[in-house]
Amino acid sequence: VNEAHFRHVMETLSFPDGSVFVDIGCGKGKPLLLAATFPFVEQAIGVEFGGALCTIARRNAIRYARRRNLSAEIRVEHTDALCYDIAPNHNIFFINNPFDAELFAALVERIAMSSRQSPRTIWILYGNPEHEAVLHRHPQFQRQARFRFFGPGRDIAVYRSVPWGPRQA
Repeated sequence: VNEAHFRHVMETLSFPDGSVFVDIGCGKGKPLLLAATFPFVEQAIGVEFGGALCTIARRNAIRYARRRNLSAEIRVEHTDALCYDIAPNHNIFFINNPFDAELFAALVERIAMSSRQSPRTIWILYGNPEHEAVLHRHPQFQRQARFRFFGPGRDIAVYRSVPWGPRQA
């Protein structure tokens, strides 16, 4: 993820104070660490299946937090994204296209189900949105923006949850 592009997206959107940023498939943790620098982010959580990447992300988080004296809590969970327990206060999800369309659809549905169980506004920031049609077709999410950056795989599509319930005609 390009730091300048990521920062532009985070600065352009209006997120509430006390937000919890969840980076699904966080790899070495770059977006996770960048998100923790924003004053509205109270907690930044990385979810990573790969054990070696999880270890690197944790080490990076410790070093970065020390250097930056961050107030946001940073943690990295070593787990499968489809098994990760989405808490009622998780409201910003960053997904940099780590899955095929089928797994991505299952993840989007888990996020949507969490929103139905604990109603709140949820944002999905989808980097390199190869399977954006999954979000576009989902009745619970509406596209808010599409940030186009130079170079392959750099775009970020932003979706926001809509209130769940019967649709108005």
